[in-house]
Amino acid sequence: MRKWLSLLGIALTAVSLAACGTHQAAKSANVSVESSQPTKYRRVVVSTGTIAQYLSALHVPMVGVPQEDNVPASLKKLPTIGQPRHVNLEKIVSLHLDLFIGDAAMANMTQQALAKQKIKTTYLDNMGYDKVMTNIERLGKMFGRQARAQAIVKRMRQNEGKAVAGAAKLKGKKVVILFGTGENFMVATKNSYLGSLLGKLGVHNIADDLVHAPTPYMPISMESVVAKNPDYILTLAHGNKQAATAAFKQEMAKPIWQTTAARQQNHVYALAGQTFPVTGNIHADTTLTNLKDLLLYGPQQ
Repeated sequence: MRKWLSLLGIALTAVSLAACGTHQAAKSANVSVESSQPTKYRRVVVSTGTIAQYLSALHVPMVGVPQEDNVPASLKKLPTIGQPRHVNLEKIVSLHLDLFIGDAAMANMTQQALAKQKIKTTYLDNMGYDKVMTNIERLGKMFGRQARAQAIVKRMRQNEGKAVAGAAKLKGKKVVILFGTGENFMVATKNSYLGSLLGKLGVHNIADDLVHAPTPYMPISMESVVAKNPDYILTLAHGNKQAATAAFKQEMAKPIWQTTAARQQNHVYALAGQTFPVTGNIHADTTLTNLKDLLLYGPQQ
C-alpha cells in the first residue's frame, strides 16, 4: 500500500495534479481576481504554456512566460520565469507585474510568496474539458475580451457537438486509460482531463467502477481492470517516456491481458503526449475529435 501511495504522489506531482484532489487545491482555485476595470492589468505573467495559449488567443499581452515547448511561438522572445514547477520568484518580481496567473495544481508553490510581495494572483483549474471553457470565459471577462472569448467557446462547442455526434457508435463501449511512469500504472478517472473527454464521447470509463475517490489518477490492480474486460485500452507514458512505453508493451504482452476484448480486437493504443496532453488547453476540442477518431478508426499514419 505504501508503494502505491508513493507512486501516486510522485506521478501527480510530475503532471502538476497534486492539488486537484486536495482541500488546498480547491482553496487555491477560489483565489480569483475580479475587477470592474477588466483592463487594469497591464503587466501579466503566466506560469504555464497552457495559460499563455489562453491569453494569446484572447489577444492579451504578457510580460513573462514559462520555459515550456507549448508556449506560442509569438511569445518565445518574452522573458522567461523558469519551469512551471520551478519558477524563479526573483525573476517574476523583477518584471514588475500587476497580475500572476498560474495553474491551480501548483498554487501552493507561488501564492504565499507572491502575496508577500503584494502581487495579485489568480489560478485556473485545467483538469476537465468544460473547465477549459470556463477558463476562457473567465479570462475574457477579466481582460475585457468577452466577445472574443465567447467566439472561441462557441467554435469549440460546435466542434464538440460534431465529435459527440460522430461518436454514436462508441456509446457504451468500455474504455480504460492506463497512466504510467515505467514501474507501475494507474487508471485515469472522470476527474482527469482525458477522463472527462471519455465522458463527453459517451463511452464507459471502467475506472469509474473501480475508483470512488475524487482524484484524477489512482493506482489499482491490473487484475481488477482485466476483470472489467475493456473494449479499448489506452496507455499514456509519463516521466521517462521511453522506459514507460517499453514497460507498457511488456505489460500488455502478459497472458492476463489476452482474454480482454481490447487485446483480441487489437484495440490497445498508445496515446502520444503532444496529441493527448494530461491537462486541458485551448485545443481541447481538437483533442476530443482526435480521441473519437482514434477509438473509431485506430491510429492514423
